[in-house]
Amino acid sequence: FNATVHDTADFMADFILHGPIERSGCRSLGPPVFTAEIESNEGHPATDTSNPTFSLAYWKYGLDLAITWRARLKLAPESYWQAAHDALCPVRPRHYAPAKSEVYFPYSNSSTFAPSKYATQLFAAVFAPVALSNRTVLRATLVQAVKELKVLEGGLPWCCNYPMYAIAAARLGMPELAASLMLLPNSSMHDSTYRANGQCRMGNFLPVY
Repeated sequence: FNATVHDTADFMADFILHGPIERSGCRSLGPPVFTAEIESNEGHPATDTSNPTFSLAYWKYGLDLAITWRARLKLAPESYWQAAHDALCPVRPRHYAPAKSEVYFPYSNSSTFAPSKYATQLFAAVFAPVALSNRTVLRATLVQAVKELKVLEGGLPWCCNYPMYAIAAARLGMPELAASLMLLPNSSMHDSTYRANGQCRMGNFLPVY
């Protein structure tokens, strides 16, 4: 059994089982937690951020995969992995008036679906069929994110955004939307200079991308 996978699952379980307990009785993912989302645009530091959608979904998925892997290798189960998996808070959608439906917000205490001048970068949507089961909510989330993305002047600054949304659309059975996202005239991917680390246009401030 790969020691790195085992040690990672140990850490993930410990982080959950020693984390805050919500009123509902489930274990919260953070705080503290750094997210894959854009919480900094709302001014929330890692010490005030909990249950980011992407991280919450994949934390559960990662533990589930480790548990399955161990079983396939015919090793005795690690009970605290399962305990952490079962205790972790679920991803919960919230109503968003502009979408006229429930959507996934970047993280549990997001004050808005998309901070001013930014479309939400809900990374969870990219791997939706794997990480989250409510495809109806995911489709509503993606459609609303695209609507808000299209009103941004000059498009989003990250080269990955349009392909990311396109992948999400394709995996959610929306091929026409996927194709249109790749052809958006303001897509920064069409005039980007890719650097050695895989980053684009924004310089080399991210060491790995």
